[in-house]
Amino acid sequence: MAYLFQHFVYNFLRLERRDLIVRRENIAWSAFSATDPHLSLLPQMQTDVSIDNGKRRIVIDTKYYQETLSEYHGSRKIHPGNLYQLVSYMANIKAAGDLNVEGILVYPLAGEVLDQTYVVLGMPIRAVTIDLSQPWEKVAKQLMAIPN
Repeated sequence: MAYLFQHFVYNFLRLERRDLIVRRENIAWSAFSATDPHLSLLPQMQTDVSIDNGKRRIVIDTKYYQETLSEYHGSRKIHPGNLYQLVSYMANIKAAGDLNVEGILVYPLAGEVLDQTYVVLGMPIRAVTIDLSQPWEKVAKQLMAIPN
């Protein structure tokens, strides 16, 4: 289901937001190694969705869970690994010279509605849910608003 949700969001934005450049991209590590000059042991970083409108670069990471938020010591939190992954993507993009990068975590609604924006390391990050149980027109409207 996670793979299906990822492709659903990507293909919707690619087809419906023709005013934007919508693609997947491989992000280069801002790293070096004296012993592994090709950085072959580092994992590949590939975005679920990257959007460019000429002024902003937005990295969208889609996630699919039974519950939108995780629980840690009795309090609800954004899944830590999701946030760490997105921040890593954005930090490496920023280190490569693209200073106007933003990130969005997109979850299908499973439990609570989420639409929060944070600034992490000087970069805006939004976490948002999409209610897939709504009529199609409302789902499409929510998806159209994601990269705005």
